[in-house]
Amino acid sequence: RSNTVCHVAHPRDSILGYYYVYSLDPVTGAPSGTGSFMSIFNPLVVDDNYSQDYESTEVLNAKRLEIIRTPTALEYDRMRATGEEDKGLYPECPQCEPGIDGCPLWDTDPTFASCRVSVYRIMKRTLVEESLIQDGTNPLSTDFIHVLDDYFRDLNQGTIRAATAGSDSHSAVRTEAGCPRSYLMFSTDKPGLATDEEIVERIFSQQVFNTYGPFVEVDVDGHPLGSVHTDTDGSVGLHIRIQSPLWFDVARIEIYANGELVREIDNAFGSLEPGEHLDNSRIVNYDHRIELDGLDEDTWFVVLVMGPDNLSPVFTANEFPYIQIGNLISMALSSESFEAIIGDILAECDEQGLHKTWWSLIICLIFEAIGEMENPSEIIEDLLAGLLPKSPSSIFPIHPYAQTNAIFVDVDGNGGYDPPLLAFDRSDGTPGGDEALNPLAQYMSNPAVLKRMARIFASMPQQSTYRIR
Repeated sequence: RSNTVCHVAHPRDSILGYYYVYSLDPVTGAPSGTGSFMSIFNPLVVDDNYSQDYESTEVLNAKRLEIIRTPTALEYDRMRATGEEDKGLYPECPQCEPGIDGCPLWDTDPTFASCRVSVYRIMKRTLVEESLIQDGTNPLSTDFIHVLDDYFRDLNQGTIRAATAGSDSHSAVRTEAGCPRSYLMFSTDKPGLATDEEIVERIFSQQVFNTYGPFVEVDVDGHPLGSVHTDTDGSVGLHIRIQSPLWFDVARIEIYANGELVREIDNAFGSLEPGEHLDNSRIVNYDHRIELDGLDEDTWFVVLVMGPDNLSPVFTANEFPYIQIGNLISMALSSESFEAIIGDILAECDEQGLHKTWWSLIICLIFEAIGEMENPSEIIEDLLAGLLPKSPSSIFPIHPYAQTNAIFVDVDGNGGYDPPLLAFDRSDGTPGGDEALNPLAQYMSNPAVLKRMARIFASMPQQSTYRIR
């Protein structure tokens, strides 16, 4: 093993995300990039080229709390049900003003038209939700897939790598450095004694936790993050210690075993045992051992910690929605702005021989249509207006949130971790790429096209209401 960490950042980001590029199946983890939209841009995007040979993946990225977890199908439905056409499908909520971000009745009756799913609501998962996910009544959405659930799938398949966090700070103002951050377990408390070699080793060993504030320490019967603990009696003790400053509260703990939520501790519950609640009157909010029994197969544990507090002004709130480039392009195909000139575009594409495949037609449509408009920024506004209701609001405060890496319990006593699921198998052969299927390079090298694209971006406002990423 080399002394280098190969890292995958924001894997579900459109265009720039490794999982997005290869269209990773959220259930199997298998790539389906061959012939996908991204193969337009890169002939190397074929399934055979997808590699799992990397040591870490970014689970928490920047101030993007809305893309940590995959929402349930019902949550995703409520994200989208924001237009006039949705009124009458759901009863009015008796406790919320129209448009409020979140509702106190959501956990018991998440069907009200005037309620909007809050980002914090998506970040947390309840035992009631978990049971509905497992029995198929309210499964995870397949339309808004995100990385924590990818990480859980990989652990279940025995693909073990470190989950990390990165603030992705491209500016000094909008995303402060260290929001979020990863903490590594070092052999010393003196940062000046840390070495590059030990940093790499701690990542290889998954001795990392990731956080938007809370400081979390977890062990299983004294065994730290990333370790394999052999215990064949079916019962272990999970020790959790949480610290936070007095200016924000943590209110909830979630414990996952092999991807399923098995325990939730929430200060909102009135039924907590004495001493089990999270005490925010002091720095150490929680320091308890939890007995977990009934283990009949090798099991991994991950702990999530969170709270609804606002971390401003230390971490400022998100004030602009993120717009994914891939979604923007897909919206272009259904935009009314294309209708008036689509016939001329098709004729021009046909004349150039560029729509022999569906994907080259898409690219031709997008760039030719935008380029023919007198005011190209109009089409951008049209696309954004159609896109925003289809994602959760990304205008929200930054909440306290932390996620540990896994600890593994060897229940069968064979000395290692045996995953409950098998990883995807490509032994039957995956179709390779076709070098001939890339006339896009020829099209994009045309000087007229390049000038047209330059005019498009020059006509856009210098400061937009939207952040396009």
